[in-house]
Amino acid sequence: MTPDFKIIANDKDITKLIKSRLLSLDISDYDGFTSDRVEILIADPDNQLSLPKTGAKLLIYMGYTDIAVGLTFMGLFNVVNIDIIGFPNKIRITAHAADMKQQLKSQKNQIMAII
Repeated sequence: MTPDFKIIANDKDITKLIKSRLLSLDISDYDGFTSDRVEILIADPDNQLSLPKTGAKLLIYMGYTDIAVGLTFMGLFNVVNIDIIGFPNKIRITAHAADMKQQLKSQKNQIMAII
């Protein structure tokens, strides 16, 4: 099976831009009140990639190309840190899971205000 992924950053699909440069994509799924976390490591030896801004929203999908199910939605994450590492340059993007409960609460409040 061949691993595959898709990343949408602030409503723009950036998968093709980073696919050949991706070194690792790790998602940590925590229990309880600890926020899930994603760490993306990308090679950028020619300094051609533009860095995301802190607070950027990342939709992440992962799966395998060889199976019919395709990619699975892993979550919505907010970028909290961007690091440039070593030579040749590597970019490490760290993001935490978005607070979906807060979004659901505000949506509920908006619906109640209309009624």
